[in-house]
Amino acid sequence: MKKILIIFISLFCLSSCDSYLDIKPHNKIIPESTDDFSSMIQKTLHAVDFNSNDRIFDSEADLMHKEAYAKNLESSLFINSVIPFYIGSSLPGKTASYSAYYAEIANFNIIIEEVKANDKESKELLAVTHALRGICYYNLMVYYSEPYDPANAKTQLGASLIEEFSMEARPIRSSIFQTAELIEEDLKKAIEFNCTTKDYRITQDVAKAYLARFYYWTHNWTEAAKIASELVAKYPILNGDEYKHMINTPFVIAGNEIFCKHLYNENATEESYKQPMAHLENVYPSLEFINLMNDNDIRKSLFFGTKKIIVNYKEVERLTTIKPLIVRIRSAEMAFIAAESYAYLKKDTEALNYLNMIRRNRVAGFVDYTSASLPDVDPEYLVKVDAEGNPLSKLVYNILTERQIEFFCEGDRWLQLKMHGRPEFYTYSIKGTTNYTQKYSTQKYMYTYPIAITDCDLIEGLKQNPGYEYNY
Repeated sequence: MKKILIIFISLFCLSSCDSYLDIKPHNKIIPESTDDFSSMIQKTLHAVDFNSNDRIFDSEADLMHKEAYAKNLESSLFINSVIPFYIGSSLPGKTASYSAYYAEIANFNIIIEEVKANDKESKELLAVTHALRGICYYNLMVYYSEPYDPANAKTQLGASLIEEFSMEARPIRSSIFQTAELIEEDLKKAIEFNCTTKDYRITQDVAKAYLARFYYWTHNWTEAAKIASELVAKYPILNGDEYKHMINTPFVIAGNEIFCKHLYNENATEESYKQPMAHLENVYPSLEFINLMNDNDIRKSLFFGTKKIIVNYKEVERLTTIKPLIVRIRSAEMAFIAAESYAYLKKDTEALNYLNMIRRNRVAGFVDYTSASLPDVDPEYLVKVDAEGNPLSKLVYNILTERQIEFFCEGDRWLQLKMHGRPEFYTYSIKGTTNYTQKYSTQKYMYTYPIAITDCDLIEGLKQNPGYEYNY
């Protein structure tokens, strides 16, 4: 064992001016037993539960912010709101998040290097560690690289790949293709080692769900559809009271959820849950979003309440959000991954099967869509192209609008916009007591977050993302 390495979880205190690779020793000894290494992982998961670590899984505030960035919330009514409705206002803080991922990865690298898969206990520890490292690199890929393009993946910028603990490593960014290879390898190892221990939270099915997400993001439609379909079969889509119970049950694995945060944090109701919900109740879903639903949709009354507000000196009734802000993975997401993947594979029957599966469990009196009866593409819809860059077909359009409804307040829509053409749009906001209006532009490059300019200065050859070369 490398006794000279001295590190323990949460000893990486990185300021915004530090390089993410500039890791200093803190006079701690590396654990030696499986139990000691397990404690490192449990400490990471404890930080996730209590929102002191929002790199691996979002905080509830992150979900709220992404909903605002993606135009599902009405920015023109955000009078003095604390919610950053415009992505441009949040981009400077994303540089520190990029650096912080590597502190997590360094810990995972130590466990992967030091622990041998000799028994069930060590295999489960390695399973969750590979899964967490894969999730970290997956997040780096989807947030800090441009959308995956199979034709150009070997030249697109990916993450700086660090697979072994080293205090001297200063790698430049790999290609997104190489980043994807490491993510796939980690998630497959996590599945192979098969974690079943609930205390680790990251079970084999959670790793499979992330692998389905990964294949979907990297346009491997065949594998995405295969894994997503298997998970939907294992976690059938719910309807009626079972669905309502799942949506309104924040801190347990309920219904057909595959993952849920805060399982071991009873105090989450005060700090990380109630406060964002209080902010969310004072802004309103956009009319464009509300109009995607009809009155027979169970989600309309489940997601929204009503509130009277003053608009143009008149009292009007507006819908306000009551859907809980909870970080979770549900099998409905797998159904949408399968539906869209089958659409790109030209298997319309299979795609319609998954779309109708959702609709018949959400809309009273719904009659299954056929290719002929699918609603036409709305020319005013924000998304204009599919994930492959082609004009929206009726099938993909209806999958996207249905997905937009289903995952309101679950942090999904922002990445869907990034994957489907990165549409540019304007956001308007009323500011201050004088009620003057400001106009903000969400531009294509803003869907990809910047890395810290200090890192680019420190590491020769490390490239910044396009659009930020002189700003961050």
